[in-house]
Amino acid sequence: MTTAELVPWLTHKAIEAKADRMRETAGCSSAPIDPMHIAKSLGIGVYNADFTNDSISGMLRRSGGETQILVNEVHAIERIRYTVAHELGHFDLHSGMTDSFVDTDLDFYRREADSDDPVKKRVEVQANMFAAALLMPRQLVIDAYNVSPHCALLAEMFFVSKSAMTFRVANLGLGQ
Repeated sequence: MTTAELVPWLTHKAIEAKADRMRETAGCSSAPIDPMHIAKSLGIGVYNADFTNDSISGMLRRSGGETQILVNEVHAIERIRYTVAHELGHFDLHSGMTDSFVDTDLDFYRREADSDDPVKKRVEVQANMFAAALLMPRQLVIDAYNVSPHCALLAEMFFVSKSAMTFRVANLGLGQ
C-alpha cells in the first residue's frame, strides 16, 4: 500500500464528525475544550519538550504500544492547546502512516495549495481541520457568534488564538 493510499480523502463533514466523536467520548461538551484531558482519556501522555528548533511546534510519537504528544514548551498556551489538538488529529486520522509526526510552524499555516508534496499537504490540512473542529465545535461557535460576533471575544471564550478563531469563523461561513 502506498503512502497516498494510507491518507484517505476526507470531507470537512467527516473530519468534523470524527472530532465530535472524540470530544464526546472524552466528555468535553462546553467551551473551552480541554485537549489535554482528551489526550489523557485516550491514554496519550502530553509532555513539554525543549526542542532544539523553535519552529517545531510539537510531535506525535508512537513507540512500544505507547503514544505521546510532545509540545514546544516555549510556545503560548493557546498554541500548545492547538498543537495537542492537531496531534490528536494525526492520531485519529493517520494512524496507519508512520510512528511519528513532527510538525513545524509551517504545518499549522498550511493550506491545500501550499505544498509540493500532495500527501504531506493532505495530512497537515486534515490535522488542522480536525484541531479546529475539536477546539471550536461548529454548533458552539455558531451559537456564541450569534450572541457576540467578535473574534477576539470568541477566541477568549474558546481559549484559542484570535487567528485560529478568525479562520474558524470564516470556514463556517459566518460573518459573510
